[in-house]
Amino acid sequence: MDQRTPRPTLLSPNLDPGATPDRLARRGWFAAATALGAAFLTKLVSPDRAEAVNPSLLLNQGNLTTGDTTLTGTLGVFGVAGATYDSIAALRAFVAPGSANQIAFLAEGANSLGGDGSGSVGIAAFGGNATGRGNPGIGVSGSGGAGGVAGEGGIGVEGFTNSATNPGVSGSNNGAGAGVRGQNTSGTGVGVLGISSASHGLFAASAAATGFGGLGQNIGAGIGMGGISQNGIGVFGQNGDGANWAGAFLAPNQNAPGLFVQGAFVVQGAKSGAVETAHHGTRLLYAVESPESWFEDFGTARLEAGQAVVPLESIFRETVSAEHRYRVFLTPRGDCQGLYVAAQDDHGFEVRELRGGRSSVEFDYRVVVKARGHEARRLERIEPPVRPVIPDVPRVEASPLPDRKGRTGRYQPAAPAS
Repeated sequence: MDQRTPRPTLLSPNLDPGATPDRLARRGWFAAATALGAAFLTKLVSPDRAEAVNPSLLLNQGNLTTGDTTLTGTLGVFGVAGATYDSIAALRAFVAPGSANQIAFLAEGANSLGGDGSGSVGIAAFGGNATGRGNPGIGVSGSGGAGGVAGEGGIGVEGFTNSATNPGVSGSNNGAGAGVRGQNTSGTGVGVLGISSASHGLFAASAAATGFGGLGQNIGAGIGMGGISQNGIGVFGQNGDGANWAGAFLAPNQNAPGLFVQGAFVVQGAKSGAVETAHHGTRLLYAVESPESWFEDFGTARLEAGQAVVPLESIFRETVSAEHRYRVFLTPRGDCQGLYVAAQDDHGFEVRELRGGRSSVEFDYRVVVKARGHEARRLERIEPPVRPVIPDVPRVEASPLPDRKGRTGRYQPAAPAS
């Protein structure tokens, strides 16, 4: 153990080759006695100054010092905790209460010397393997207030880099588990939060044919995944090769809710329904488009003695503007001289036979009325949204783990002397 705190200059005996053994011995004992006496006098005159010159590193108790202590060697500091030693931590570091912005433990890796060399690792932690029915150990584990590792109210784990290819925080899993997991179990916060002021707050990619680039799931009654934008597009989906769907919403069955849109629904392309047929697979039936917003209703009524009154269905009336003129199309289902609309209002319409006829036959009708609240819409101009730039997959270089030099588990030191 190398203590590099300033040391006092001790008196050195004269060990020239010409000195005789007796004289050397006498001079050595004399020099040692002189040094001890000087140290004793210094302690009596100024004890604080004497301790500050060369404070001792005391074991099994606290050490107070304002200087630095440097430990060098293959293993600078080694601690063991467990069944042999009465402790749960091999190494513990504290910051005194009231010491704001202080660091309890700081580890800095050394820079490389150029060439193909890499910088060394500041902290490397390896969780132990589970040889029985227990769980494998955790390399780094932190718990605290709002910030698991950093402490009460701090940040759980913080990673920072200026590299264009290396992430600030990296998690990897070669099995079936998660590479990085974020969880909030009892508060109102979020499990994972991604923020960016110049690029993408969160980016997820997958190369698996059946994988998801990003997947959100809610096991309760909440929302699986949501998108919110203050000034742009809330949710965006795009297919690159044009051979597949940019978005798909799949309900458990055709009668279950699939997609709900509050606001204008605009499609730049054909709108169609997919219908399964008994002998021709699933086929598309296309929607009828109109330059204005109309709602329609259909029905069948009967002409008695050449006339009939057809009321508009009460619920349908509340969805349309029937107080304005609307269209009624009539189709007789029997022999007559023809039909016409004699009168109409917001409650219904009157039908009569042409030329004063008095036939009694059924007829079909089609009523087309302006949608309530959209009476003035006609061929409105719209600017399609600008297609967002598809982000490239971030280039992340895999950072090799620190070399364990053939060790398969944690560092195994020599057993302490009994």
